[in-house]
Amino acid sequence: MKIFICQTPFQLFYSKILMKYLYTVTSEKDVPCLIIHSNVNIINENWPPNVSFMEFDSNLDIFKGFAQLKKIIKKINSAIENNKNGKTRIFIPHIGGLLANYIYYLKKTKKIELNLYYEGILYFYEFEEKFQLIHLKRYFLALILGFKYKYTKRILPYESERIKSIYTPLKKFTKGPKERIIEVPLIFQESILEKEPNEERFLILGGPVDYITDFYDICLKEIVAKKISSPKIFYKGHASFNTHNFKFKNNFYEAAKSHKIDFKEISQQLAVETIIKDIAPTIVFSYYSSALINIQLMSSLKHKTKCYLGPKDKIFNQIKHIFEYYDIEIINIKY
Repeated sequence: MKIFICQTPFQLFYSKILMKYLYTVTSEKDVPCLIIHSNVNIINENWPPNVSFMEFDSNLDIFKGFAQLKKIIKKINSAIENNKNGKTRIFIPHIGGLLANYIYYLKKTKKIELNLYYEGILYFYEFEEKFQLIHLKRYFLALILGFKYKYTKRILPYESERIKSIYTPLKKFTKGPKERIIEVPLIFQESILEKEPNEERFLILGGPVDYITDFYDICLKEIVAKKISSPKIFYKGHASFNTHNFKFKNNFYEAAKSHKIDFKEISQQLAVETIIKDIAPTIVFSYYSSALINIQLMSSLKHKTKCYLGPKDKIFNQIKHIFEYYDIEIINIKY
């Protein structure tokens, strides 16, 4: 069996691509696959055969959430113990999340083949995750479930001997031993019919960065200055706005109201990569998100992509060369 842990819409998106790749290049067409996901949209997706799903709904109350997690962990353990055809292949984006952390520190190493799959820009530099309240919640929840959640700053263990392979669309820039890195493009065995960029369409991607209000203001002012009679503005907030970065959730609504701008909101449970070809914007505005790189990888059209940075974005220096390589315009916001 193959097990995928998916915490975000993009992780689910890339997992599907990776599954199709594995079904094609290996003799795994009859191997069942389990996707364990958190509040992401699985409807109307063209999934490979033999795929089943288990959901952890983070919006449940503490008792129902606990019961759901206990059931999922029991399923993971059962899949590992009852696999008579070799090791259970498990795919995780990193070890920051509760379930991925549990799997990574399991002592059943002889029964598990553990792999990493592309999550975004943290695969390109020495990312360190700050300790937050959510880590404390995971620690106590894990104790109740019967295991120990281990917080670590370095949530991408690319050098660990526990990791067999690292799957990514960008082998050139991905961290890790090159012999373990396997490149799987974001477009795999699919015909993408792209619309030409529409000069009246714009896409704004919001994220959990401290300069987000200034970023929204600059983007909306630029769109207004174009004096288009009816601009079509699409906005997508980061998935974490509904989980632990609540303070950023309403910033765009307030900015749009102050500029008297109408917009269409894209569900935070969708990966923007799945619908970018339908939106066909002339400009994509964003903070330093891997979505900008992904969009460039998936599209051959002449749209503009603009990456806005705040004065405290020092980590960007570690990945700036990748954005420049894909012709993404970099703009510094000055207070």
